[in-house]
Amino acid sequence: MSSEGSGALLRLAIRVDRDHAELVLAELLELAPSGIEEVDISDQVIEYAVYGAPGELPSLPDLEAAAGGALVQVSTSEVAGDWAQRWREFHRPLVLGDRLTEADWRLFTTLIRFDTVYVGHFKCNIRRIADYKHLQRYLKELYRQPLIAETVNLFHIKHHYYESHRHINPSGIVPAGPVLDL
Repeated sequence: MSSEGSGALLRLAIRVDRDHAELVLAELLELAPSGIEEVDISDQVIEYAVYGAPGELPSLPDLEAAAGGALVQVSTSEVAGDWAQRWREFHRPLVLGDRLTEADWRLFTTLIRFDTVYVGHFKCNIRRIADYKHLQRYLKELYRQPLIAETVNLFHIKHHYYESHRHINPSGIVPAGPVLDL
């Protein structure tokens, strides 16, 4: 992405009937896993949008195309000069109102354990949470909520998994790392 204030930012928008929205969204998430903006246009139409610099996204004329088994309307536009602010607003955790939900906290328990335990112990080691900048930022934001850090004992979490699953770790050796950036 270009540095703030320099260059253009493109917005590739796809409008689809609400009846086909989930299938189209599934295809779009494969193409743009870093995030898709969703805008309710009407009771019948949803617009999905992806942002990127010229060259990252194609600049297409307005057209109709097939996606997810549905006919969609595609358009490309250049985002106004305040694109950097819009980009920051778009890339923030989804909250309902101004509060986190039970779903956020259920995910937190997995995210906080992932790099510490799952990567090494369960061999989920293709990528770490730290390799996904948006998930890493989300994890940090949850961890830094009032009173949360004091409920997390990474030493205990790591020792519990590595010492109690002898069928996975017969020697009971507990690694010293990793050190998380929280």
